[in-house]
Amino acid sequence: MRRLTASALFALTLCATTISAQPQNPEPQPKALGDKADKKPADPTDAGISAALANDADVKMAKAKIQLAEAELAKARQVVTLKVLTLKAKIDQLKSELVAAEERVKATKGMVDKGTLPQAPLLVEREKLATAKTALALAEAEWKLLTGSDSDKLTARVVDLVALEERRMARERDAELERLVIAQRELLIRARKAPVGAIPDQIRAALDKPVKLGAKGERVPFEKALEMFKKEAGLDVPVRGFPIAEFDAVTGRQLLDSTGQPRTIGIMSQGETLSVGAWFQLLQDENRGAFYVREYGLLFATTAPPDAPTLTEFWKQKPVAKPEPQSEPKPEPKPKTEQK
Repeated sequence: MRRLTASALFALTLCATTISAQPQNPEPQPKALGDKADKKPADPTDAGISAALANDADVKMAKAKIQLAEAELAKARQVVTLKVLTLKAKIDQLKSELVAAEERVKATKGMVDKGTLPQAPLLVEREKLATAKTALALAEAEWKLLTGSDSDKLTARVVDLVALEERRMARERDAELERLVIAQRELLIRARKAPVGAIPDQIRAALDKPVKLGAKGERVPFEKALEMFKKEAGLDVPVRGFPIAEFDAVTGRQLLDSTGQPRTIGIMSQGETLSVGAWFQLLQDENRGAFYVREYGLLFATTAPPDAPTLTEFWKQKPVAKPEPQSEPKPEPKPKTEQK
């Protein structure tokens, strides 16, 4: 019995030892890169889609459009960058010019206050300062519009500034046009030759002579004024074209004086003493015309003859210098002959 039990225990121990000595099943290891693996066969639909995308004309056109849009975007970025840099430099320059204009106005005003300069240079400098302020405001408004801040308010401000600048430029154009007209008038005056002769010389000699026509408040008829010019200044020349009778500007009827007689054009004297040229200027201003100097006398007209200077122009012109008579050359003395 004991032997049977011992044999059974020995057999169980041997079996357990044998089982523990056997190696365990190893875990599956990942295959190396070089090992061949079973690959899933490619789907022919995917291959067809790839080939179609590579060869389709619409797809190629879309890719080209994308490349063109990217190029245009890069170009637009360069343009905007250049615009911003240019505008920033312009604003900095305008600020410097504004500071310089303010300093010039300050310095000029100081000299005007001291009496060393007249008022005209100060007005010019103030005009330049206003122009500098307008230019800077326009540039700053453009900067804000470019960067996209308060676009509605800035648009209205820009419109106001543009209108202000247009008015300023219009004033400058009008002033320049007026200067051109004056310059052309002066050139025309210089181009017109002063009439010469006995009558023009008599007119020129009488224009600067002082004459008193009457007492204060006295109305002197034109014919009487001519008599006074003849008596006091020696002006005895024909005057043509001057309207002796006075007519109503609306109805065209001849006006009558308090006695019922036709009213003649005259000069309302203030008791002053004026030169003959000044009296003729007064007659021109009151009767909407001009006196022109001709070789036969004076002509009153509303349209200027092409070669005739006005009485005022003739008054300002210098008289033509008369050529000096040339003396005959004296005969040379004959050489004395030696007496034998």
